Amino acid sequence: AGTLYHYGLEFPTPETTPLTVNDLKEARTSYMLSKIYGEAMCLHSELPVTIIRPHNFYGPRMGLSHVIPELMKKVVDSDNGVVDVFSVNHKRTFCYITDAVQMIQLLAESEQAIAESYNVGNDDEEIAMGDLAQKIIDLIGKDVTINSMPTTPGSPERRCPSIRKLKKAISYTKQYPLDKGLQKTFAWYDANVFSGQKVSAI
Repeated sequence: AGTLYHYGLEFPTPETTPLTVNDLKEARTSYMLSKIYGEAMCLHSELPVTIIRPHNFYGPRMGLSHVIPELMKKVVDSDNGVVDVFSVNHKRTFCYITDAVQMIQLLAESEQAIAESYNVGNDDEEIAMGDLAQKIIDLIGKDVTINSMPTTPGSPERRCPSIRKLKKAISYTKQYPLDKGLQKTFAWYDANVFSGQKVSAI
């Protein structure tokens, strides 16, 4: 977010992009710094490490504070036919957790990945939050409309990783395009959380 705000970014964004943080007083700066320090400590530890930079993983059991299950809950709980959606024009790409785990495992088993950093996610199916909300509404089949809300403070307008380096290191084809992943995710939440069971997803 800091690099995008101060200098702009190439999209999809490669691992070699210089890292910049916002003013230390801003709420998300500590979060950004923790990731930067974590990577630096690992790379200078002289241990055989591979750095994984996850990009918008989603799926069952991820908690309700992330955008996809949060939107699903809003639609399910909507009694007035309206769903509030923030940052409707901000764009993201998403990676279903099964694909993410498979890619991480392949990197962990690869000797050429040692001491390297990799974006793990998807560089296709980029979608605006408003369009994502509509997909979820259509999937659930509830008669609700979107109420566009303000932009979330600190939220970057776009986040789309380049995974060219990843594709050179491992051979893997995405198994869960967005529509399929949303279906799997909603099926789990509907059976285990929205039904009142509340299984490990708070």
